[in-house]
Amino acid sequence: MVAHGKLLDYKKTYLSDDNNHAPHASKDVSDSHRDVSSDPIDCPDIPADPVKRCLKHPKYEMDKCCVKCAVVTCLECAFNDHKAQTCDVIPLEDIPKILKTLQGHVDDAWQSFVQLRDSVTNMYKEQKQLQDNVRDLIREEIESTAEEAIKKIKTNQDSLLQAVCEQGTTESLAFDSKMKKMKDEYTTLKEQKIANMNREFEDLDKLQKVNDTLEKINGVSARFGRMLSLEDKQIDFSSTKVENDGTFCKVTNGKLVGGVMIKKNQCVHLLDQRLQGKGVLFTCFDPNDSKKEYWKYLYPIKDQRYPIVLSNRAMYHDNHFRLLFAAGRTAYFVDFIPSREGLYEGVKNVELVEINAVVTGSWITSIYAHHNTNHYRSEFIISLSGCNVLHRCNLVHKGAFAEINISPLISATHRSLNSITYNETMFAIVIQGSNEVIMFTNDGIIKRCGTLSPPAGPTVLKPVSVFWTGARWLVIWMSTETKGSWLVMMYKPKEDRMEEVYRGVVTSILDVPVSITNSERNVVVSLANTSTVIFKF
Repeated sequence: MVAHGKLLDYKKTYLSDDNNHAPHASKDVSDSHRDVSSDPIDCPDIPADPVKRCLKHPKYEMDKCCVKCAVVTCLECAFNDHKAQTCDVIPLEDIPKILKTLQGHVDDAWQSFVQLRDSVTNMYKEQKQLQDNVRDLIREEIESTAEEAIKKIKTNQDSLLQAVCEQGTTESLAFDSKMKKMKDEYTTLKEQKIANMNREFEDLDKLQKVNDTLEKINGVSARFGRMLSLEDKQIDFSSTKVENDGTFCKVTNGKLVGGVMIKKNQCVHLLDQRLQGKGVLFTCFDPNDSKKEYWKYLYPIKDQRYPIVLSNRAMYHDNHFRLLFAAGRTAYFVDFIPSREGLYEGVKNVELVEINAVVTGSWITSIYAHHNTNHYRSEFIISLSGCNVLHRCNLVHKGAFAEINISPLISATHRSLNSITYNETMFAIVIQGSNEVIMFTNDGIIKRCGTLSPPAGPTVLKPVSVFWTGARWLVIWMSTETKGSWLVMMYKPKEDRMEEVYRGVVTSILDVPVSITNSERNVVVSLANTSTVIFKF
């Protein structure tokens, strides 16, 4: 291509009609090939057209071309001056053929380039189509797998709910049948007594005594009927162990949700009896003597879709304590009736507060009333299912007023919170299935400040409940074995150390701890069988 360009330039320079342009003017030549005058030469052998004749050898036409030097030359000049191996002398008449050949090569190269470009374009389109097909295939496979998994989960859920409902219905029918039999026997006995007394006493005085006796019997019957309608102390705790991520829960006819101290010598147990269609039962007793019962109160809750959760600390509001629990999207505040003896003698009323912060499809998984201080009275905190956000609420404001995003502390696949506790500066949370208690502060920025872990041992321990006494953190740790042990660890922030303060042994599936609370220096641990363990720290 370079030689081609040089030949064209030389043609314009040396073969033009401008006779004043000297041949070889643009190229340095040797003495043997220097320029000569272009004046007409008086020689009969030279034709009239000197341009096509070599000036040095007039008898030769300039019909040759050196491709390397890019000059037109005659035969003699080509033989003398361009005989080097690097020079390539060709006839001048072959240049158009060479140009045509080169143009053909250029056209072939361009055609190859166009074909290559089209091939690359087609390959790119085929690759993109293949990627789209693979992506659609993967999406369809994922959707199909997800639908099958959802169907299996739904089927298992329906089967489990049906089994639980059938068990509850069977036990409820058996209990009703037993009570009906007792009432029938009592009625028969009463009628027999009346008949015997009527036959035995015939005069007025004896009849008066019979009437007095009947009044006493009716009084006993009324008290007995009230006792049966309110529930007997002996609650049927037949249960089923259900595996759940290494921990286990109990499905009982009267499932104990937890316990909370409302006075120095008054503890309230909250039992979930919704499977029997009754709601929740509050039982107030002396924790030092569980047989010493003060009162009971049955509050109706029909919705069984969501679990019942209880704050193991009572809320101080309006100059006295209130019990705080939640179900679904609603928080309940139980107000008590005070007595002159300084005890609570019953339930005054139950106030409901709908938590607007609860998003659709979620429910309250844990609730906790703030430690009793002047600044934080009437305040409580909740956690929600499927959400890494805690909500600080206030009973006075009737709803949430602050959100705490704890996503930086836990993984995206975390489950619900089992327990939550906080004071003026620090929070402690127990995540379902976790082996530790996460502690963090919130001064505008969430910052993890520590982790409470169980002592090393032969069995795996998981946290059940955490509690703030006002100066110390108390954590219940439970063995994952069916018959293992459980213990209570105490953490002192000022000393930055943990110590074991109590150890219990699990002999049955109802000997497991459910919640922990305290009054002054007494720690009360409620077990699933409604018994309590009390110790000092």
